[in-house]
Amino acid sequence: MRHNHIIATLAALLAFAACAPDITPDRPVDPVDPVDTIITPPVDTIITPPADTIVTPPVDTIITPPVDTTVTPDPVEPVVGPEDPAAGYATVSFPYKESFSGTQGDFVIVNVTLPQGFSYIWQSTSSYGMKATAYDSKTKSNKVSDSWLISPYVDLSKASDIHLNFEHVQRYATSVEEQLTLYVRIKGGSWKQLSIPKYSDGSNWTFVESGDINLSAYAGQQLQIAFRYLSNETAAATWEIQNVSIAAPDPPVSGGGWLELPAATTAYPNAVQGTLYASSDRNYTYLYDKDTYTSYWVAYPLYASTQGGSRVDGWEDSWNPYISKDYQIPTWLGGYGVDYVYSNGTSDYYARGHQIPDADRNNHSEMQKQTYYATNMTPQVNNNFNAAVWMYLESQVRSYSKATDTLYVVTGAIHRKVGGSETITYVNHCKDSAKRNIPVPNYYYKVLMKVKRSGSTVTSACGIGYWMDHFAIYSNPKTDYNNCVFSIDQIEEWTGFDFFANLPDSVEASAEQVSSTTTFSNFK
Repeated sequence: MRHNHIIATLAALLAFAACAPDITPDRPVDPVDPVDTIITPPVDTIITPPADTIVTPPVDTIITPPVDTTVTPDPVEPVVGPEDPAAGYATVSFPYKESFSGTQGDFVIVNVTLPQGFSYIWQSTSSYGMKATAYDSKTKSNKVSDSWLISPYVDLSKASDIHLNFEHVQRYATSVEEQLTLYVRIKGGSWKQLSIPKYSDGSNWTFVESGDINLSAYAGQQLQIAFRYLSNETAAATWEIQNVSIAAPDPPVSGGGWLELPAATTAYPNAVQGTLYASSDRNYTYLYDKDTYTSYWVAYPLYASTQGGSRVDGWEDSWNPYISKDYQIPTWLGGYGVDYVYSNGTSDYYARGHQIPDADRNNHSEMQKQTYYATNMTPQVNNNFNAAVWMYLESQVRSYSKATDTLYVVTGAIHRKVGGSETITYVNHCKDSAKRNIPVPNYYYKVLMKVKRSGSTVTSACGIGYWMDHFAIYSNPKTDYNNCVFSIDQIEEWTGFDFFANLPDSVEASAEQVSSTTTFSNFK
């Protein structure tokens, strides 16, 4: 009977063990714990670890890293952009142009955020180029999106002077600089945002030119650009883009040469012509007379990318290194130190007057410094002219340039009109050891030209001119330059120069007859 009792007891224990629940904890346990604590661990120390030490780490150190060091990328080289498509990108040669007329060409569309129910943001159209919108016309609602239109790689291995231009129009954006943007990267690099100089104002569907975007810093690289479209529930703009060009500026026209250049002349035997460059970028060309210490004209292309910085006076060592100092007035040592007395008894001092202004080149430090060369200076009465009506005219010219791709400018100084006998005033620079007589120009002028092209051929153009009496009294300097408007033909008669001689003859003839600033402003 005892043996039967022992056997029954053992059977009961085995049955109980078979039915016992599995109490192995979900998290790993410390391997050095005794066996008896692993089989039956204290519920309050292993099954439920303290929440404040294991389950929830400190929010400020692990879950949310400091925004200024981790979440926000470097604004100079932002790490943004979609993942590259598996098929990759094509490589095209320089210069590269894409019209987007019924095709997206070699551009690739990558949607980072595509709204539910949408199959595309960007689409190709036959009349409006590439068009992007995230507006749902069925529900009349704006959708959140992030879509990129990315170019092929443009091979710039043999390029040096590289400029991007395109035409675009937008409507319904609340912040174009944030929602409709441009990016660039080199092969193997990260995307970097660039500024678009000009957007349409959103009031109509008229395309505008983007303004010149200088990409010369990427010479020798494999380069891509991307148009990024962003929208939210408040605003889903429509953005249309066409005629993208990555090329050297100012393609040659029949006759050869840059469009801003006047024809060569033999009227001034001691005048020298030279062109200044900043690295590979053309800055300006001058015709400088070593006898009169005057540039009769300074010619240059003007575009938005060279403007928008701040003035940094560059007087120190500002002689032109390509002309002997013997033929330059030492404006780098200071001003003239001379006054001009008007007929009404008032006096005005002579300033060192720029021909190509600092502000036309103040977004490019090397170009800006070259505007301070002595060969770019003439004595200008300051309070009534240099810092008054002439300054406001210079500002107006920059305003014209921002409404077009490239504005071609010739600005100059004249002592007498052709065949004239005007009295010439002479001054001496106070720090000129040679005490040379410096003739003061009686007139200053600017002639401006805008053009339209089909490929590399100029098809039409429109110009305007300003002719100003240096010593006149300008009672309303902010607007009096409007009373000094003339056709380029007329200013050619007074100066003897043939401006914009590299335009096709038929185009030049009509363009130089215009004397209306309204006509000039409306030419786009």
